Amino acid sequence: MNVAVKISKKQNYKNLSVFPIINNNQMKLDFIDLKTGLEMGIISVEECKTSDVSHVELHNNSIAPLLLIDGEEIIGSKQNRIINETLIIPPKTRETISVLCSEKGRWEYKSDFKYSNYFANSSTRTRKLESQINNEDIQSGVWNSIDRLDKSSSTYSLTNALRDTYINNQEVCKDYLKHFKITDNQVGVLVVVNGMIKGIEIFCNTIIYKKYHDSILKSYIIDDFSNSSNNNITELTASTTLENILNANLTKKKSIGLGNHYIMSDNSYNGSIVFLDDNLIHAIYFGMIPKYTCEDKINNHEDDYIFDESDISIIE
Repeated sequence: MNVAVKISKKQNYKNLSVFPIINNNQMKLDFIDLKTGLEMGIISVEECKTSDVSHVELHNNSIAPLLLIDGEEIIGSKQNRIINETLIIPPKTRETISVLCSEKGRWEYKSDFKYSNYFANSSTRTRKLESQINNEDIQSGVWNSIDRLDKSSSTYSLTNALRDTYINNQEVCKDYLKHFKITDNQVGVLVVVNGMIKGIEIFCNTIIYKKYHDSILKSYIIDDFSNSSNNNITELTASTTLENILNANLTKKKSIGLGNHYIMSDNSYNGSIVFLDDNLIHAIYFGMIPKYTCEDKINNHEDDYIFDESDISIIE
């Protein structure tokens, strides 16, 4: 992937480190984003005529392409949803798009869909992408991940809504965000949590990136409020990781809307990438979820494990 980006100086706070990703040769591309479109009334999202948890009807009535970002949340209607993948919807187009429920305890009309201002937390996005690549049940994985987030943050939500966890921890998020400033020509981030590279996100230009900076960082902050200061990842390590990922082999996948969509998967990371006319529009990469044995689960009392059948011994 020929993308002229590089790592900039690390920013630290508690257990979180952020390496800004910069691009000094950006292309200006004209998109409308979901938040702006909904607030202006030129984008509408509705339930499908036949009730369907996993799809909604979207109408882009603007004169510009609509950029939807993987993990964005919309709230209201019969239940809150998150956008399943990054899409570019052409102007003056009505499209049925794939979504995932982020509020499993409600199925009754509340209001028209509105923009949430939150993304799915990073663990949920990681689980979602891995399930997509492995052709696994995505919705169950998302619900389980949101349940684990509720428990780890001691949040009670009457409808198991992802948004409630953010609202209940908004002051902590604000405290973190004060320490992570947008730098010149920044188009993305490489995020380190407790000394481990958890994710990378890249956009086509600074204008678009700025719209999502806070939401992306909050999606990592909300997952772990540890006071650890294990910030030992160096700029060299971050740069090498970014370079290796950008040079990884890509596999084209089918999708709707404009552009070409790809996935990548190696021994350490899964990725989803969207190009339009050979320009990188959006790319996400998440560290793979490790596999553990049944014995590990019992000893650590954890629910967030993936099992191989070979891990299970049957006693006759």
